[in-house]
Amino acid sequence: MDWMKFKMKGITFSSDNGKIGMKDHLDSAKMMEEYFKTSENPEEAQINMKNIKWVHENVLDFDNIIKFEGKIIGNTFMLPCTKDLMGRFLSNSINENQLFEEIKKNVNPKKFDAIYLCSSFIKPEFRGKGLSVEARMKTIKRVTKNLKIKPILFYEPYTEEGEKSCEKVAEILGLELRKRETLK
Repeated sequence: MDWMKFKMKGITFSSDNGKIGMKDHLDSAKMMEEYFKTSENPEEAQINMKNIKWVHENVLDFDNIIKFEGKIIGNTFMLPCTKDLMGRFLSNSINENQLFEEIKKNVNPKKFDAIYLCSSFIKPEFRGKGLSVEARMKTIKRVTKNLKIKPILFYEPYTEEGEKSCEKVAEILGLELRKRETLK
């Protein structure tokens, strides 16, 4: 399907209007948990009510819910970070859950020098259309518009498609990208 036709047929991004209600936030979090199954791995950032509430109250601009004709079909989520925490994560000194807990305690979402490309999920029938790339770019442009420096993007590969999405975003935006070498 031609992307422009697809785009005009009802795709919306929460970053365009800056509004995410708690119901949409909960529904997208449920979708992410079903896919990533973080509850089965304590080293991953946990998708639970405590963390959802914290995200909703503190870093909602870093979440981007994608809808098709009003129904959630995907989500991208990032976290503001510091170069120090990024380095510790990339060197495998801390896991993702520890990174998330450190960010919650120590990172100002208005003043950061790195962005963790935490997760992206698109329903299978909507994949391969650039939605993850577009959602991430919209979010990064929005959260960095008042920064004086260009942040470094970083990620941990989960799928080949996710890795390509991270690379594409960094390339288009002209930002440095760093990858965590997994221990698996």
